[in-house]
Amino acid sequence: MSADTQLAPRVEKQLKETVKESQDYKQFHLLLINEQEEEKKKLSVFLHDEVLQNLILLFNKLELLSKNKKMDNGVFEDIKESLRNSIFEIREMCHELYPVIVEDLGLEKSLYSLKRKCQTNHNVIIEIDYNTNLRVIPASLSIQVFRMIKELVCNAIKHSSSRRFSFLL
Repeated sequence: MSADTQLAPRVEKQLKETVKESQDYKQFHLLLINEQEEEKKKLSVFLHDEVLQNLILLFNKLELLSKNKKMDNGVFEDIKESLRNSIFEIREMCHELYPVIVEDLGLEKSLYSLKRKCQTNHNVIIEIDYNTNLRVIPASLSIQVFRMIKELVCNAIKHSSSRRFSFLL
């Protein structure tokens, strides 16, 4: 038996092992991503349903105290402004952690919502060419695509002198 004929079965065996290992890593990676998404979603729901709601309740109680003249107006305005800022920041963090809008509206409508928000907040023009052939995009993939496009748009706005952006999907 020549060296080449002995080498071929070993290389084939090594190739099969490498392919199996690669598939195992891919499956592990997908499980890890799904678990991270689930944790982000839990944290987002907690912030929205617990922390944010408690702040809103506190805000309403302060307004009631102010209306009943049981609190100095200057102190009330300071606390009110602080609570408004906290409520805004928590809402933004919830949307960053888990963009529930993608789950609720789907990828296409979420991207158009992102477009409107960026155009309003940053005085830019964004064009979207949403022409995907996929009929149904899994929620986990939609969320990842939304995050990537949002990051790309934010980076373009931040680091480019251009005021016009377009992307094709």
